[in-house]
Amino acid sequence: MMRHPLVQLLLVRLRTFQREPEALFWTFGFPLVLTLVLGIAFRPVEGEPIPIVVIEGPDADEITARLERDEDLAIRRATDASEARRLFIRGGALAIVEGSTERPVLHTDPTRPESRLAHARVERALIDAPLAIEDAPMREPGTRYVDFVVPGLVGMNVMTVCLWGIGWNVVESRSKKLLRRLAVTPMKRRHYLGAFLLAHVLLVLVTLAVVLGFAWASFGVGVEGRAIDYVVIVLLGCLAFSAMGVLLASRTDNVEVLSGMVNAASLLQLVASGVFFSTSRFPEWALVVLRGLPLTALVDALRAIALEGRGLTQLPVEVAVLTAWTILAGAIGVRIFRWS
Repeated sequence: MMRHPLVQLLLVRLRTFQREPEALFWTFGFPLVLTLVLGIAFRPVEGEPIPIVVIEGPDADEITARLERDEDLAIRRATDASEARRLFIRGGALAIVEGSTERPVLHTDPTRPESRLAHARVERALIDAPLAIEDAPMREPGTRYVDFVVPGLVGMNVMTVCLWGIGWNVVESRSKKLLRRLAVTPMKRRHYLGAFLLAHVLLVLVTLAVVLGFAWASFGVGVEGRAIDYVVIVLLGCLAFSAMGVLLASRTDNVEVLSGMVNAASLLQLVASGVFFSTSRFPEWALVVLRGLPLTALVDALRAIALEGRGLTQLPVEVAVLTAWTILAGAIGVRIFRWS
């Protein structure tokens, strides 16, 4: 019994992946190594101002004034505790200060070395307060660096698997004249590209389970929101980066050219999209551009679900960015795609 072309091509893609040990390592091994190393040994860069959040209140101005005497502290104001917590778990603050000048309350995570440093600097800045600072350690899930970085690693892996997996295989097949041969078969273009998409969706889902399982077993990293929302965002990211891969690979038959284009697209986003550190480090004018990148939208949405328990309906901007990249890049890529 003859199988559908889409099924045959999907099996070919999966078998090809299985025979490439380098691809297996970069898909499954590399995210695990990064999770382990960054979860244990990450340290802040020396000399950077320590970000502190002060929650609005009757004495917030006085507390802020005292903290600003220390030039090594960068002070931000939050309207309420939920906004302050959101900044804390997303890497935008290392300590939260609230309460009155008579008894300020300081929230830090004692398991993070950089947070302990923030505690010492804030305590010194408020030392002239009549009463001692009240310590309120934050040990709840989502406040550690490893909780912050795991969604970034998931997003990075989605981008890597889809961009390289689709782009490299399409260009290599074109350079070997395989696409020209496939073009004269009864196979349709959507079957060929659909097989790539389905294969990489399956790989991304398996990798997601492996990375999250490893992070949970090693560091107790969990997902506060609904698992289905997390998976849906991962799939949207997979569609967006698959469309980008098709677009980058649509014309060239040179793997070196494709490698340069993919490296340029992926490295820029790895540095600027908040995979390893918060995008709040960038100036406001840059954030307007960064929020339009697919990896920024993917990572921000994953962190919002995993750390804040938010749902898809609360992430309209991130969903819109990923959908726009899928539609625009996919439509252009398919339209200009050539077989030879």
